[in-house]
Amino acid sequence: MASTSGQWDYGCSVNDLRNLMEYRGTEGKTKIQSDYGDTEGLCMRLKTDSINGIPNTTEELERRRAFFGTNEISLHPPKGFCPLVREALKDVTLILLLVDAIISLALSFYRPPHDITDSGGSYERFIESLAILITVILVVLVTALSDYTKERKFRGLQSKLEMGHRFSVIHGGTQLQVAVSELVVGDIAQIKNGNLLPADGILIASNDLKIDESSLTGESDQIEKNPDSDPMLLSGTHVVDGSGKMLMTAMGVNSQSGITMTLLGPRNTTVEEVRKAAKREAVFFVLLLFTLQTVRFIIEIYIEKDNSFFLSHVVYIIIFALVSILLFVYALPLALPFALVLIWRQRGWYAARLRRFIQYQFTVNGVATFIAFITAILIQQYVVSILQVLFINLIYGCLAAVALTVSTNHDETYLLSTDNLPILTRRLWVNIKGQAIYQAIILLILIFYGERLFDVASGRYNIAAETSVHFTLVFNAFVLMSIFNQTNARKVFGERNVFQNIHKDYLFVGIFILQLIIQALIVQIGCDLLRTTPLTYIQWLCCIAFAVGGLMWQQVIVSIPCRQ
Repeated sequence: MASTSGQWDYGCSVNDLRNLMEYRGTEGKTKIQSDYGDTEGLCMRLKTDSINGIPNTTEELERRRAFFGTNEISLHPPKGFCPLVREALKDVTLILLLVDAIISLALSFYRPPHDITDSGGSYERFIESLAILITVILVVLVTALSDYTKERKFRGLQSKLEMGHRFSVIHGGTQLQVAVSELVVGDIAQIKNGNLLPADGILIASNDLKIDESSLTGESDQIEKNPDSDPMLLSGTHVVDGSGKMLMTAMGVNSQSGITMTLLGPRNTTVEEVRKAAKREAVFFVLLLFTLQTVRFIIEIYIEKDNSFFLSHVVYIIIFALVSILLFVYALPLALPFALVLIWRQRGWYAARLRRFIQYQFTVNGVATFIAFITAILIQQYVVSILQVLFINLIYGCLAAVALTVSTNHDETYLLSTDNLPILTRRLWVNIKGQAIYQAIILLILIFYGERLFDVASGRYNIAAETSVHFTLVFNAFVLMSIFNQTNARKVFGERNVFQNIHKDYLFVGIFILQLIIQALIVQIGCDLLRTTPLTYIQWLCCIAFAVGGLMWQQVIVSIPCRQ
């Protein structure tokens, strides 16, 4: 660990140097000039000589390691795939869903002899329970695969940085070859073609130096570096041509590679915080729904009707619990593990890719959960069915994960959106909540007034769960608004032009069109399991208008002041 008192012995602290390395290109040069005068001024602050380097004494090296940290990132012992599966199975919400699905699956085979109201309901409950069971198994397996892929990815990167080679530095005017783990802040290092940079630093001198930064940015272009226009060098990048001399300013957990590994690597808590954020919302609505249903039952049975307690009443409480637990299907980002697998297989901009998917997926889950909760309370049914939300979460969610994380085109915005920021930024929450409010209002209007607006039969209180034009409109509007919101999710820091460079992003456009085709086929051909029936072209145009409205509403959202 770096000492917080380093700023008293040197002219800058660990955080000063870490923040300096967030700048790129000419902005980095300007930052150096404004804070330190020039590169020589920074060398003076760090008590090093740009020609002779630091003193070659054990005391000096240990002092710098104590102040600025070592060039090491400790990782826990690697886990195999099976232990990761067992770890994923410890998720309480998945366990609850698993138990719920098994109980519901068993109950779907039971039908009292006197019950004549079941019109295919048992079959639908069987399919829904089986779908939930399969979904939980898939989520567990893909979560384990995500963690396994992530461990291999970052352990390999750390191995390259720490043990792959020795590095040439200058100590007391003498050029030495030292192990990467022995480097310290303030070292003057010689770099040449073939080197993998083990730390962040500032370029002091160069000779036709070109760097491949694809490990951090995903872009395979060779970046020309020189002290005057772009002196910022990042750990984990490759020297592909030329040579130079650099001042090492940040290493270990404070370097750009270290920040990435700490933020998203095997020992990170950030991705877990993303999952916990979704679970907190889910648990809140599950407990609230169960409480309200139970209280209403008690008031109706024991106060209004003044009935005595019967053991059969406990069955109703159990049913309320099972119905409430189903809200986890609506609230959990089931496609997140798949998105993480894709992200870990990419090169660079891990946080930026993850933010894009989260902005889309959390909006979908937030709206689905809220609508399910409201309709369960007011009309005692889930308007968006379990199978519908599973289809949205898994099929459209996985397609969205590909579109938003495996992007074929990036722009300067994501180069500036470094991994130093939290994953769940304030602006991201504003975007998610803003779109969720818009979509929820549209869906509530359709649910409670849609039959009058479109002159169709109401789908509310549909005990037999038959397909209806009314609720097909609700489902179609929800899906289209979610698909169009993927375009908004391309920009996560409040940019107005969500279409920037979209014409170059063939993968995104192709998946967008594919999703529209799938939705059109599901609705127009009709699907009993998804409770859809064909719509007229007027009804389709209205649903598309609601979806386009989300793009225009985004312009209002980005106008809301928000500190990053």
